[in-house]
Amino acid sequence: MATVDQSKAPYYNSFDPSDNYTQVAFKSDKPLQQRELNELQSEYSYRLKGIGDGVYREGAVISGLDFSIGAAASGKLPINLQAGMIYIAGRVISTEAITVNIPATGDGYVYATYVEEVVTSTQDSSLNDPVSTSISGADRIKSSISLTADPVDDTSVIVYHFQDGSLFIDVDTPVSDDIMKTLAQRTQETNGSDLNQKHGMSH
Repeated sequence: MATVDQSKAPYYNSFDPSDNYTQVAFKSDKPLQQRELNELQSEYSYRLKGIGDGVYREGAVISGLDFSIGAAASGKLPINLQAGMIYIAGRVISTEAITVNIPATGDGYVYATYVEEVVTSTQDSSLNDPVSTSISGADRIKSSISLTADPVDDTSVIVYHFQDGSLFIDVDTPVSDDIMKTLAQRTQETNGSDLNQKHGMSH
């Protein structure tokens, strides 16, 4: 997981969940500090993540990300993934269509890794003041997901698990219950086998 350290200059975001601060209480006789706006956003994101974690597993497919399996070549099997949305790092992040090449035999995985980067007004001029474009706008933290056949680091999570070119349905796979049922039904119809019994699913 590549994330932006906002605790240092120029953001000075000192949000710490262990402080148990639940609101930034602005006062009329005190000047607004830019770091307070950053802390406010972090506090909001932290609370939202707490709710999201209670509903979804890390790496859960929220929508899209349907796939088709291409023809194996040179020991690799292309998994053609459609665009979709994944719950990761407390956020719902969209992904673009991509092909991930996994091993054609044995276990193959599609991993998701959360990535952050800073985008400045120099890089994106639309962030400047719309009236006076000479006034630079605030930076933006851009979040994205890297989908790969191998884990990038210890924060990478499994989105799909394949065995010998077929989708492996496992109750521990971090996809939502409805999507798991749909994928199990699709794969069962394709293969003509009872995947629920094979993989011990009780849904």
